[in-house]
Amino acid sequence: MHYWLPAFDRYLVIIGCLIQDFDKSELAFCRTGRISSLSIQCAVHTTVFHFLMNEPKAASIFEYIRNVDILLLDELFSHPPTCLVIFRELPELAKHFVARLLFVEQPIPKSIVSGWVEKGSQALLQDACRALSDLRIWHSVDGNVARGAWCLSKKYQESLRISLFGGGKSLLGDLGSTTVDKYSKDVGFLETYAAERWDSLLHFMVGSESSEVGSVVQDVLLLSNLMKGGTPDTPVGITKHGFHFLLMSRPDQVRLFLLHYFDYLKETKKNLVAALQFVFQLSFLSPEKSYPVDALTAPQQEVLQQMRELGLAYQRKRTAPRFYVTPLATVLSGSRCHRPAMSSGSVLNAIPTGVSHLDGTDSVQPTASSTSDVGYILLETNFRLYAYTDSPLRTALLSLFSKIRARFPNLVVADITRDSVREALIRGITADQIISFLTTNAHPDMLREPPILPPTLVDQIRLWELERDRFVFQEGCLYEQFSKSADFEMVRDFAKSIGVLLWENPERRLMVVSKAGHEDTNLSRIADELNVHDIMGNMCLTPCYGL
Repeated sequence: MHYWLPAFDRYLVIIGCLIQDFDKSELAFCRTGRISSLSIQCAVHTTVFHFLMNEPKAASIFEYIRNVDILLLDELFSHPPTCLVIFRELPELAKHFVARLLFVEQPIPKSIVSGWVEKGSQALLQDACRALSDLRIWHSVDGNVARGAWCLSKKYQESLRISLFGGGKSLLGDLGSTTVDKYSKDVGFLETYAAERWDSLLHFMVGSESSEVGSVVQDVLLLSNLMKGGTPDTPVGITKHGFHFLLMSRPDQVRLFLLHYFDYLKETKKNLVAALQFVFQLSFLSPEKSYPVDALTAPQQEVLQQMRELGLAYQRKRTAPRFYVTPLATVLSGSRCHRPAMSSGSVLNAIPTGVSHLDGTDSVQPTASSTSDVGYILLETNFRLYAYTDSPLRTALLSLFSKIRARFPNLVVADITRDSVREALIRGITADQIISFLTTNAHPDMLREPPILPPTLVDQIRLWELERDRFVFQEGCLYEQFSKSADFEMVRDFAKSIGVLLWENPERRLMVVSKAGHEDTNLSRIADELNVHDIMGNMCLTPCYGL
């Protein structure tokens, strides 16, 4: 971390690395004291670009930490690596504020902070201030919104300094060793191990019989609604949220699963703070070093075993005295735009679905050429699908919404049929998700000219989904036994005017209003005065889909 540089120069280098979306000219705000609206717009456009390119996205660590109990947050602020992770998750303008106040001990007037941003960017100023306030990184000294001063949290300020410049008590990262022994592992082995372990989780989600996961991982999948079932009568199966999870890139999959794992720890009353601190610190460790297990607390050693199963850490056996961190764990050490650096031939080169090109069942080692091509699916207008892959995991993904017809070396042939799509819809997978999956993994030959997918296939998948949406059930109240047509028309017109009329039959003097409409005092009073008979129940509506 550039410890050989003088303190001031090292500070500028570190801040420059953390705020990566600004170029060198924009880093001049460290001394000029003003951020141009152009630089802020550039940061916003960069964020929007990443948002569009990374859809669907994983949940934000920032949002998770913001909802943590204030007492737990205070404990997290005492841990330097956690403070650095939180810093990297902040909005760009909020990062700038923290960087400028990192060595300022006294409160800073709000008018001065507002002066760091041009008037045309006040919305970004408010968002940055709100983010820092929600996380209790700073607070208003007198509570006045317009006047007063901002004061940085002393505990967060001190921990972030330690994380950037060193000092304080020894952390796990200081205990790493590069000593070579008969059990030492290189980065290539750790990458392969991480891919195998994570793919085993994905295999379990898609229903591969050969894959099993531990009880804790299974509980996390069920609690997060990525999978459902698990009863003697209902087998465990993937949900629409689980399929959405499979569409994510691998780094986003890891982030989201870990956030669900933290929810599981909170739900089961386990030590959430110890887990958060350990996982965040794990992301800053080097895969080239081994670390002592006895430096961990008992709760952290328990978390280590879960990280082993997920492929974020490697320990030769449960009683081994040292462990390694895999490159997969580094996805938490940077902001959402940062990704772990992998070699060109790495089995962890991310593809849009988060599935490694060669999972644990493949015997051939990957090469740079084998991992460079992302798309592998060819589609014909007769709904025939050709997938150039020998990965059992990819084949299992395709079987969720298609009928596998034949398997050859490096080729899978399947048909997208009404029954196969309906089975996917029953699982909760939507037509949009199927279309998105096919588009994301389309072969380069299909990307040469639009449309990427045959329009007949896209339309038919949507029509098969609409077959399941012919009926819509809405709770309502039936009004009947009107003595006069005039009374019926008066109540009907009033229900129409307030937007609660669901159905009417003037010939039989019947009408149905929504439950909220029936509870309206004026409508119920009118019905009572006319002695209208009302019956509560579910109304079945048939939308017009042209069927």
